[in-house]
Amino acid sequence: MPKPKLSFEQVPLKTVIEALMPKLKSSSEQVPLETVRETLREVVSFVQDNAKWWDDAAQHLDDIARNLADHERRKWQLVAACYQERAQLHRDLVARVQPWGANGTPLTESER
Repeated sequence: MPKPKLSFEQVPLKTVIEALMPKLKSSSEQVPLETVRETLREVVSFVQDNAKWWDDAAQHLDDIARNLADHERRKWQLVAACYQERAQLHRDLVARVQPWGANGTPLTESER
C-alpha cells in the first residue's frame, strides 16, 4: 500500500479503496458483494469526514481572517474558499456513490 500523502494533494479514490479492500489471492477470485458494500460504506464515511474537516478548516481560516488587515484578510479568505471548494468536491463524490450503497439502495441517513 502506498504511503498516505501528507500534503494537500488529492488522494485518488482508487488508493483509498485499495487500502480498505481485502487483497485477492488471484485475479479470478471474486469479492463477496457484502464486502464490497461494507468497503463502500467505509469509503463514503472517510470522504464525508474529509469534507467536514475541510469545512471546519475553512471556517477557522475565515474566523482568523476577520481580524487581519485587508491585504492579509484577502489571502486567508482565498485559502478558505479553496478549502470550501475541496469540501464540496468531497460531498459531490459522496453523492455520486450513494446510489451504490447497501443492498443496492442509497445509503441511509445514519450511514451518511
